[in-house]
Amino acid sequence: IMLIKTKVFKKYKKPWFPFLERRGEVWGEDMGFCLHCMAHNIEVWVEPTVRVGHCKTYTFYEEDCTVK
Repeated sequence: IMLIKTKVFKKYKKPWFPFLERRGEVWGEDMGFCLHCMAHNIEVWVEPTVRVGHCKTYTFYEEDCTVK
């Protein structure tokens, strides 16, 4: 779950949610967005107690991730 103030979209040029490649791995568009915001001094807050899955054809949860 991500809550984003609309003023962020005025500061941040499109594409708003690019995929990100780092160290030979492709990271999701959510991470690309958050890292870009942090690089431009836009605060990113995380609520670590909320458990959500990443829904595609399969719902991925933290335990499905091979990178810790």
